[in-house]
Amino acid sequence: VTQEPSLLGPPGGTVTLTCALSFGSVSTSHYPNWYQQTPGQVPHILICSPNTCPSGVPGRFSGSILGNKAALTVTGTQ
Repeated sequence: VTQEPSLLGPPGGTVTLTCALSFGSVSTSHYPNWYQQTPGQVPHILICSPNTCPSGVPGRFSGSILGNKAALTVTGTQ
């Protein structure tokens, strides 16, 4: 996969991270998982497929498809 090494946004703003697959096309049935990891903690899953979040994931995280890339949008950045 290919994604941005880092991304900055203003506090309270919105950022969108994208991920391109090295093979195949991103689709609702071929979509990478997004994980969040805090230093010193184990990663936990945020998004399993576009517009689908496991229970307990804050609504400020959302998954989508932008062109041929998977995207994770975060609102209310901290």
